[in-house]
Amino acid sequence: MNLTRAGIFLLSRRYFRARNMAPNANPSPPSESKPTRAPTPTPDSAPESFTLRPPTRGDLGHIISRHGALLDYPGLRFEALAARICADFVDNFDPTRERCWVAEGQRSGAFLGCVFLVSDPDSDAAPDSKNSNSAKLRLLLVEPRARGMGLGKRLVEECVAFARSVGYQRVVLWTQSSLLSARRIYEAAGFEIISTEEHDTLGVKMMGETWELQLGLS
Repeated sequence: MNLTRAGIFLLSRRYFRARNMAPNANPSPPSESKPTRAPTPTPDSAPESFTLRPPTRGDLGHIISRHGALLDYPGLRFEALAARICADFVDNFDPTRERCWVAEGQRSGAFLGCVFLVSDPDSDAAPDSKNSNSAKLRLLLVEPRARGMGLGKRLVEECVAFARSVGYQRVVLWTQSSLLSARRIYEAAGFEIISTEEHDTLGVKMMGETWELQLGLS
């Protein structure tokens, strides 16, 4: 039997109509996809409050690992720098003038961030850490899941309050011009840039910045 083009067209329409009406047939995809509604937040997905505590066994290794994972620098240089800072903190720790704060979720107990405050005799030519007038803020980190809840601001405030309480006259820190969120936190806390220098310490050319907060006499 020979079919004209019109006949082939009519048979094709009947075939596809019958196929789409069959009980087990897969429905044809819509011509336009409907927007997906965002899931309603649940108690488990809602931001949780945090607590600050001193580091315990395993924390420093985790801090080193998270800095290496979250900061997008090539190679292992920054992770090595974080490891040296942590090792120096343990080897030279002065409990009367130095601190590390670890932030963890109150509900989950998960690591959310950290910061260190250490004596910095090199910046003011003091003979030793006990006589230094300068403290250094180091390794500020906030996990992505905890950003936007004021944790970075709180960690910096803890550093400044402690530095003032033990008699430091200033707090300094070293950061990079590309770390915009951290820079906003430092600026809001009253820190000011006192010097900049291009470097490749971390494996790529970038602009390093030294910031300072003058505390004055307690």
